[in-house]
Amino acid sequence: MRMRKSMNQKVCAMLCILTMVFCSTAIAFADDNSVTAYMTVPAAAIDVTISESIQMTGTANAVDLTVDKLTVTNNSSAGVVNIDSISATAASGWQLVEQNTDFKSLSANAKKLSLIPTLGSSTWDITKACPSFATVDSNVPAGTSKDVTFSGKTGIVTVAIDKVQVVNIIVTLSLT
Repeated sequence: MRMRKSMNQKVCAMLCILTMVFCSTAIAFADDNSVTAYMTVPAAAIDVTISESIQMTGTANAVDLTVDKLTVTNNSSAGVVNIDSISATAASGWQLVEQNTDFKSLSANAKKLSLIPTLGSSTWDITKACPSFATVDSNVPAGTSKDVTFSGKTGIVTVAIDKVQVVNIIVTLSLT
């Protein structure tokens, strides 16, 4: 009887050990489902500084104007700002006219002027459609600046003009 009890105890102990082994073993199954990951990033803002105003200076009895440059500065730490177009509208009773106008034959105080902007290799009459710019001319990389230079003409004036607004220059930008 002793032998039988011992054998029963061994079988019972073996069953207990096997049960513990099977119950504690983790079973893993392969799953080919995908997991969707979402990202939230705020849009980059265009951080640009453009000259607030430019001065145009004439000389008595002359039609040519000396015009300050317009500077576009990309203040961003990353990204490229693109100068898409430059145009102008006349202000305060002034009129923009074509560059080939005979300014010497205009009546005094006619309040007409022409502007010729230059950006890189592009020069055009501001009264005409703005050309498409070469990428190298219009791209302003992060932390850099681009200058737009101007030449201009106006008719003869009989009363000095000092800091009178004559045009609004519109610069259209995009983020590349």
